[in-house]
Amino acid sequence: MSKQNTSRTYGHGATGDSISQAKAKKSVSLHQKLRYRFDNSLSKGPGAFVFWIFLIALTLALGLSTIRIFTEG
Repeated sequence: MSKQNTSRTYGHGATGDSISQAKAKKSVSLHQKLRYRFDNSLSKGPGAFVFWIFLIALTLALGLSTIRIFTEG
């Protein structure tokens, strides 16, 4: 029989990290939070993708229309 390796690795906190070590972990930036929420919304299906495309198109249309109104007078 082969010899089994008995050492295992566990996720962070599973080995009994103290509370002070948990607080010392790096905080999550706003960019990372927004990216996570965006990725989660896209994982819900094609409807979410269509919604984001529509939102981007609407934002561009409103922005460009506003610029045109102010530049043409």
